[in-house]
Amino acid sequence: MKALLLLIFAFSVCGCTEEIPIYRNYPLVKTIQVVVSSNNTVTFKGSIFGSSTAVLDHGFIWSKKRGTTFINNSIISLGSKADLGTFEKEVNQGMNPNTKYYVKAYAKSAGYTVYGEVIEFILLN
Repeated sequence: MKALLLLIFAFSVCGCTEEIPIYRNYPLVKTIQVVVSSNNTVTFKGSIFGSSTAVLDHGFIWSKKRGTTFINNSIISLGSKADLGTFEKEVNQGMNPNTKYYVKAYAKSAGYTVYGEVIEFILLN
């Protein structure tokens, strides 16, 4: 019985902690989807969330090479964004059929550039 009371006391003292919200001075970004159309058009979709910090620039980076630096990449800047939420861009130039590409969304705030996940896609004929 003493062991049970001691165990209950230990859980009541150590088991409860106040959750402190984490403030981020940068936005979070997600690369949501790539839609490949039959007319060699690609639509990139992304989302910005998780911060009240001003977004100075946002958009997509795509390339034939996968990696964190995206060598020989193309940047699609969509400019500043006043609110959080989704964004997209249709691209119909600069890509070759039957070629593998990689894309990720990005957002810039004061002092930070954050990236979404990389999505791989193939532009079909």
